[in-house]
Amino acid sequence: MTDRAMKYDNTVHLVDPDAGVGQALSILLGLYDIRVRTYMDAETFLAAHSTGKPGYGCLFIEYELPDMNGLELLRELRNQDFNLPSIILTGAASRELRKQAFRLGAVDVIEKPLMYTFLLERLAQLLPHSASLFTQPLSTLELHDGTRVKFRVMRPQDADIEQAFVRGLSKRSNRLRFFSAIKELPPDVLERFTNPDYPHSYALIATVREGDEERQIGVARYLVTESDGVAEFAIVVADKWQGQGIATYLLSGLSAAATVAGVKRLEGFALNENDSMRKLARALDFSITRCREDATIFRVAKTLRSAD
Repeated sequence: MTDRAMKYDNTVHLVDPDAGVGQALSILLGLYDIRVRTYMDAETFLAAHSTGKPGYGCLFIEYELPDMNGLELLRELRNQDFNLPSIILTGAASRELRKQAFRLGAVDVIEKPLMYTFLLERLAQLLPHSASLFTQPLSTLELHDGTRVKFRVMRPQDADIEQAFVRGLSKRSNRLRFFSAIKELPPDVLERFTNPDYPHSYALIATVREGDEERQIGVARYLVTESDGVAEFAIVVADKWQGQGIATYLLSGLSAAATVAGVKRLEGFALNENDSMRKLARALDFSITRCREDATIFRVAKTLRSAD
């Protein structure tokens, strides 16, 4: 774990009746000095903190709970002035559910398979013997034409598909992502991009199958900056695949991973002509402001947790 990551005192509070989720998260996040405390239902969580509010960490809430649903728990927490950054886990993240959750102060709403993808998939890589603890399908999104898009963490062996992805971007998409025209990633940048060091940095990719090959069609990544608790993110989807919900999945997964990592604020920068980023930011409750240092750029940002 990096020095910058060590300054965060992290605890993940998980309200979920499925004990397997908590067990797997405890093993994985323990490798990063992130504690996991589990609660089988909302009543148990509220009772555990009836005499004092947790002052740090983040909260994951399964929407379908036995005593009250996730939104009802969020509402109760808001009434009690809890300020933990909270994420709703659900089988299907509808627009209306997102809207209600954001209104109640949630950081995000993500589908449970996406959470399994951005965190629990790492168990199989780091601790192969742990695979029997928890088995869930990886997160996929089926597009209108039947194509299945898979979401997963980026790995060091993804250098070839990451480079091919960058080479395949149109001039416009390339410029919107990198703010300049590049034909391919330099070797040192490619190595850094494909070797994220969670929780200091993280990358989530979207891929499709083409015959026997896996092709990358999108990526979202963040990197902790020198500013306390701030991480800068970037996201890009290949031209052919834009406008089909892929960017929403990527940024939702990235936000959740950053929340678990202890990031306080997630922010990114985009050229003024990037209307797609504005639309995505509004959909996921990011703020949009002018960049004072450069009139050609705007900033999108989201506070993931209250300042200490």
